[in-house]
Amino acid sequence: KKKKKAIELFNAIVNEYPTLEGAQESAVLVDITVTDQPIIYCNEDFQRMTLYTGDEILGKNCRFLQGRYTDRSVVAQIRETIKKGESLEVEILNYRKDGVPFWNNFLLL
Repeated sequence: KKKKKAIELFNAIVNEYPTLEGAQESAVLVDITVTDQPIIYCNEDFQRMTLYTGDEILGKNCRFLQGRYTDRSVVAQIRETIKKGESLEVEILNYRKDGVPFWNNFLLL
């Protein structure tokens, strides 16, 4: 059910904001209004960067990108900012599907 809803939201987002598909950077959108804040959109650059397919990404919480050396204080800062309904820009260490770490410039609007 979650995945079906995520796909429906993805299609609605692409129809509403067609320029997202042409973005020159990796991008994901998350629905912070529902439980577990699932990813509802990811572009192809994000899929290439993380080595995950859209089917593996949509409907999941971004925490699946975290790993051993992800700074838990940054994760807590993101969580608290979401609760407050504020914006935030931080760098967080995430991990690709093959375990290779990468720095993610995380922007919450």
